[in-house]
Amino acid sequence: MSQTLEHRVDVAITTDDGGAHDVFHCDPIACHASTPQQAAADYLRSHAALIRLPGAGGAAGSGPYGLCFEAEHTLFDTVTVSYEQTYDGIAVWRRGAAVQLHTEPLRVVRARSTARDDILVRRPSQTSMLDRLTADADDVVDTLGLTADALSYTRSTAESRSVTVLKRRTVIFRYDEATRVRPSAQGAVLPSPVPAAIRDGADRVAVETTVQVGVGPHSLAWLVLSDVETGTVLYVEPFVAPSWP
Repeated sequence: MSQTLEHRVDVAITTDDGGAHDVFHCDPIACHASTPQQAAADYLRSHAALIRLPGAGGAAGSGPYGLCFEAEHTLFDTVTVSYEQTYDGIAVWRRGAAVQLHTEPLRVVRARSTARDDILVRRPSQTSMLDRLTADADDVVDTLGLTADALSYTRSTAESRSVTVLKRRTVIFRYDEATRVRPSAQGAVLPSPVPAAIRDGADRVAVETTVQVGVGPHSLAWLVLSDVETGTVLYVEPFVAPSWP
């Protein structure tokens, strides 16, 4: 992955070809807010152009692009406030922004954005999204095409297995044919071919499902992204990577 570095009087900016944009303030920016979350939101509004957030107004947003608070983490005297990008109210998968602040007093020291400004997606009907969000857990696992090795690891069979949905949500996902099945899942899944209507590099509305197959120490959790319109598996990876035979 290549990077470009831009120096200014009081800031260093790094951009890589993966879409990440990092801003380091050589002179930390003083904050007047009383909490890290308020300070981070103020910073994103006033520095949206600097960290290349799509849409005017940064965290507040306008138009289809926006940011939604995700988490706040503290390590010693540093607080990181992270946000997830949204488009038309739907989370954009693994895209967003983060602001890092020093405390006592609050000062912004750096910010990072992986937000996209080129999303082009057709929103499915509410009925289609609801149907996919409430799909039977076994049906989700069936789309993976778990191999005998994967079933054996969880001491399951295609006819007898324990399946539990741990988490579900709707996301916008850019389909990448080359990374559809992660290396850690090779030999464990055989999903059906992707329909020709789903082009490589196209944005799709998908349901992100975390599903557990098996019980106890022999269980295995999978992260599955299923296309809302077709049910096709767009992405799959296990949370733990056993050595498949």
